[in-house]
Amino acid sequence: AVVSTQSTGGRFTFQVQLLKNNNDIVFAYKEMPTAYLSDKDHANNVGVSDAYHLWSPNSMVVNVYHEVNLNKTRLGNNTAVKLIHQKLCTMITDCYNCTTAALQDFDCRWCERLGKCSDRVGDSKRNDWYSAGCTIDYKRAGQCDDYCYYPDKDVNHTTYTPPRDVTAPIIFADQDMSAKVRVECESGYSVSTHFNMTADESYYCTSGGVELPRCYKSCNYTTPPENGALKGAKVGTLLKPDSEFILSCDAKHRVKNGSPTSVKCIDDGVLEPDPASLKCEKFCVLPHPEYAVYHPTPENDGYLHEGESTTLVCYQYHYLSDAYPNTTEKVTCTEDMDFGSLASERCVGYCVPKYHPNTTYTPHNPRIKDVVTVTCDNGTSLEEGVPSNFTCEKAGVMELPGCVAPTKQKVIKSSSSLPIVLAIFIVAIIAVIGGWVLYAYRNPTSPSGLFLIEKCRPWTWRNHAYRRHQESLAESYYLDGGI
Repeated sequence: AVVSTQSTGGRFTFQVQLLKNNNDIVFAYKEMPTAYLSDKDHANNVGVSDAYHLWSPNSMVVNVYHEVNLNKTRLGNNTAVKLIHQKLCTMITDCYNCTTAALQDFDCRWCERLGKCSDRVGDSKRNDWYSAGCTIDYKRAGQCDDYCYYPDKDVNHTTYTPPRDVTAPIIFADQDMSAKVRVECESGYSVSTHFNMTADESYYCTSGGVELPRCYKSCNYTTPPENGALKGAKVGTLLKPDSEFILSCDAKHRVKNGSPTSVKCIDDGVLEPDPASLKCEKFCVLPHPEYAVYHPTPENDGYLHEGESTTLVCYQYHYLSDAYPNTTEKVTCTEDMDFGSLASERCVGYCVPKYHPNTTYTPHNPRIKDVVTVTCDNGTSLEEGVPSNFTCEKAGVMELPGCVAPTKQKVIKSSSSLPIVLAIFIVAIIAVIGGWVLYAYRNPTSPSGLFLIEKCRPWTWRNHAYRRHQESLAESYYLDGGI
């Protein structure tokens, strides 16, 4: 054949063969043009390309998916070129082989919605891949739901039955517990606690996408925590990888502030952190007495570590049961400290009787439920009908009766002779007045008689008295040697 647009270049003779058994392509060139063929009128390529149509609402685009271009300078007369067929993602029909395929130019992913494998870039499934939303919802290696995977490395200390097949290192998942793999570990190694192993160290693949268990180095537990232990772990035994143990402190001990609270056996046979770094320290439990608080409030919710202190403070009108009238007590946690003394009745309520004169209350500082007796001083007493015994029922000021002086009824009784004295006094006055009048009447010339005549007697009496007075004067004159 001669290139029509460049006939002077020479003859061009070749043969193409497509091999059915493996899809390889062979180009055989018998004659090649001696002159360089120009790309002016047509692309001058030697090789193959794969393309397909991309449909869109407004256009159709031819997308070149892959191509192989040969080096034309190495071609000449009697030259043959073989193109070896390469495996494509679209040729894989199951999830495991799709996601584990190691293709040179393609990164395969599996779309469960389509049940197809694609490189997601430009193969012939691209339109379907995008339409089904597989650009987001796809699976990678280890994510298939139909298989459990044998580990591909770090299995030197593990023996599987059935053994791992290098060409297909999988076991089909079966929810009926028939997909069984026995896992045997070398001495000093064990399976991680994350796997639910049977008594004969077998594992059932009941759901896909899971890597079969492998054996890791166990942890040697030799040193227990200070004043404590690890729950579920025995000193001198091997602990399984990924197992975790919680710190348990001895009696009357708690986890020390800042100390770790658990230990985990990691894959390389190391307990992390070291159990010796876990610390339990002596502590005291603070009881919660009634009618009192702790100040300052313990930071550890009712616990005191060894050496820590706080103060017990009683409520108002409450005092220490054995140290009245003290209301506070310092509490320190020591090695031999027994907080049994801080019982629920450490602070006891008291009644405070209100003061009354001439009155004594016994006892003077009564506790709740005590009986208070009221005693009066001499000459005083409680009012009639008021009892003398009362019970202290509530802490605080206690209203009690007081003693008083004699009542009004007794005062009247003690002064009943007053009317007699008054009557005697009046009779005496009358007798004195009567005696004076009688004297004045019998002795009219006396000052009293003259006064009585002048002030009290009628006029006739006055004349009679005057005559008597004149007669008395005349008689006195005659007797004295008068006329």
